[in-house]
Amino acid sequence: MKKFLKRLASYLESPSRTPTGEPDFLFLKHLYAYLFIQQFVHKKIVLDIGCGKGYGSFVLSKKAKETYALDLQKERVIYVHEKYGSKIVFLVADASFLPFKDKEFDIIASLQVIEHVPDLKKYLFEIHRILKEGGKFILTTPNRKIRLKSGEKPWNPDHLREFDFTELHSILKRYFDDVKLYGLHGSSEILTREKNRIHRIRLSLKLFPYKIRHFTPVFVKKLMDKVLSTILNIKQKRVQTSMIRIDDYKIRTSVASCLDFIAICSR
Repeated sequence: MKKFLKRLASYLESPSRTPTGEPDFLFLKHLYAYLFIQQFVHKKIVLDIGCGKGYGSFVLSKKAKETYALDLQKERVIYVHEKYGSKIVFLVADASFLPFKDKEFDIIASLQVIEHVPDLKKYLFEIHRILKEGGKFILTTPNRKIRLKSGEKPWNPDHLREFDFTELHSILKRYFDDVKLYGLHGSSEILTREKNRIHRIRLSLKLFPYKIRHFTPVFVKKLMDKVLSTILNIKQKRVQTSMIRIDDYKIRTSVASCLDFIAICSR
């Protein structure tokens, strides 16, 4: 595990180089959440729903008895199976129709997924169905209060919804006996970077709405994104004076101004 983290740290010497192609501070935020969840999986049967590039499933597999991971996109599953398949069972599956028996898993993780799911009722019902008595379902999702204005719909076209504390707690309590919500926080520099990223996206959408982008040649989209990034990065250089590290993130009971919510739901 230490070797894996050292390789990741080395890989992140350049902020643009991450396994997912995300900015370093976003990738490390997601990695931090998986490392937090690792404390719950020792010798447990674990499922990672929405495994993406698979690095999080790999982190969990280091402590788990058995690890299963699924994603809706076949090409992703093929990629992660080739990279991590010796220790993890990867499957192509829809989170609303899980191909498992009742009460099969001790721990179910689903990071940055709930905001994408078309049918929340089926998604949460299925997770509850396959979770063992006494098991835990752990998720993360963005805090809408730092991303959206009151009443505003998500600007990310892949997000069908985003939650505030009350909304998320309410929906989870319908399916789980005990729900605890925490805030995933970043340093002041991380918060500044995130605000700048959101500002850049909002500006891009004003000048270049998604409906127009859909019909725009790829080279034009890349040129527009590069121009906007260059303009805003000039302002950001003053604050991006040091490399973001994984210990720049913390999970706290306070959710005020948190980047993401992390929910621990017990059956």
